[in-house]
Amino acid sequence: MRKLIVVSLLVLAAIPAIALAETTPADKTQAKADCTAQKASLGATTFQQLYSPKGSAQSAFAKCVARFSLIENQNVKNAAKDCRTEQSTMTAEAFATKYHANANGKNAFGKCVSTNAKAASKDDVQTTIGSAKACKAERKDANFAAAHNGQTFAQFYGKGSANAFGKCVSAKAKEAAQQGP
Repeated sequence: MRKLIVVSLLVLAAIPAIALAETTPADKTQAKADCTAQKASLGATTFQQLYSPKGSAQSAFAKCVARFSLIENQNVKNAAKDCRTEQSTMTAEAFATKYHANANGKNAFGKCVSTNAKAASKDDVQTTIGSAKACKAERKDANFAAAHNGQTFAQFYGKGSANAFGKCVSAKAKEAAQQGP
């Protein structure tokens, strides 16, 4: 019985936290658009290397959608928080005017959230694309090992992982996020 409980807990711990988060159909729809844009910009091969290096093109797209659904959900939450803050610093009329509310001014908050979330999503996609392109160039660089203490691209980024390319993209995206806009 103890083994069953321990094994059950280990299995639950192995489930990524992102799989437990709630997303909406709108998040998934936007995530599909984000992933389609990435695939078009990066090309099918690079896209697959990023999201599912040992899997199929279909699994790569599914993994991308799962990841970006969570990002979209977080973008909406962050945008709502930012809009509440902005709304508190303005008059109701000024806020409604800024976000082109309808005649009764009731949809200004929704338009604010939508505008800000879409901008954040676009930034996330562009960061991922830029990072992937930088890693692709770095991986092809003949002088990579010389610049990284004799380590190959896979050794430097992989550190025992099969997805060195994905780790490179993640590192570059984090670096870009820290630098800010």
